[in-house]
Amino acid sequence: MGILRKLRELRRARFGAPGILDFHFLCSELQELLGAGFPVLTALQTTAENTQNLRLRSSLRQLIWKISKGEKWDDSLRSLRPGFPPFLTNMLILGNKTGSLTTVLFLLAQYYH
Repeated sequence: MGILRKLRELRRARFGAPGILDFHFLCSELQELLGAGFPVLTALQTTAENTQNLRLRSSLRQLIWKISKGEKWDDSLRSLRPGFPPFLTNMLILGNKTGSLTTVLFLLAQYYH
């Protein structure tokens, strides 16, 4: 029974709605990449490739597509379906507007840890 339960948990983590640990990964990965000087699109692409949760990966790919087509960061984040939690979305928008996105991502990674 233990193995079946573990397999169900793994499946839920991969195919279910993103959870706290997924958002922790998202924020810490983006913070590291942007802090190292990677462009936003490259950081998003790398994060999308490395995430285990397929819904989060799909949202990141939508975000990449929208930004690469010239849509504003704010509008792209708000129009994601399924989107990020409102708190995360608003903090990412605030970080971008104030020029402190890496700092905000660092704090969000701690929040979701």
